[in-house]
Amino acid sequence: MSYPPPPPPLHYTPYGGPPKKNRAGLIIALLIGVVVACVGAAGYIAYDLVSDRGNAPKATERTDGMPVSTPSAKPTPVKPKPTATKPVAKPTARPTARPTAKPTTARPPAPVTKPAQAAALTKTFVAHLNANRPAAAGALACVDTKTFVPSLIGRMIGPPSHLVVARQSGSEPTLVYHLSGTTKGKQAFGVVLVDTSAAPCVRVINVGTS
Repeated sequence: MSYPPPPPPLHYTPYGGPPKKNRAGLIIALLIGVVVACVGAAGYIAYDLVSDRGNAPKATERTDGMPVSTPSAKPTPVKPKPTATKPVAKPTARPTARPTAKPTTARPPAPVTKPAQAAALTKTFVAHLNANRPAAAGALACVDTKTFVPSLIGRMIGPPSHLVVARQSGSEPTLVYHLSGTTKGKQAFGVVLVDTSAAPCVRVINVGTS
């Protein structure tokens, strides 16, 4: 009986495995392909941008191809007009009411005394004598002497006359008024008796000349 021949001896690598393949060439080829693709894409994008810029309208042209007119001068800023401020009315001071003066009660006039009335009557009587009005002077005589006082005036007094009351004497009810001056152009002196027992009146007159 024959036996098969023995198998050939096995050859072992020094590290115990088959040698690894070198892939550096494959990696380099891949890198070169990527770079070429990027460069191509970048070139296409740049060409597209340049062509778009060339077709875009210029600043001096409108979209319809007409030139745009540029302003020759800079616009001047418009100054705001000053607004007139309305004057504010100052509050006027209210007038203070002045206190009104209290009404004074009018006092009744003091009664005129009989001597004062007699003095006023004598001045009026003498004024009528100087004015040559014997009738007016006789009207001031008392009731019981009214008939003969006018005749005494006509006999003793005549123009031109300038008689004055010099002084007064006597006591109520008969007051004596002394006269001085001139009458009928002569120096004269005399008296007028005034009765104050009732309303003052001329009782009698007596005038002499020198």
